[in-house]
Amino acid sequence: HGIQQHLTAPYTPQQNGISERHNRTVMEMAHCMLSTAKLEDQFWAEAVQTAV
Repeated sequence: HGIQQHLTAPYTPQQNGISERHNRTVMEMAHCMLSTAKLEDQFWAEAVQTAV
């Protein structure tokens, strides 16, 4: 899968640009799914799992 682990300073998302962008994309997809389906936040975990 090409995954590599690198240590970074805590609380510095600037050092994790690629993973931060991926996480944001997943959260945006989950949000869109919930709002399109008019579902409540209780389904957030399922929406995130579906987005991944």
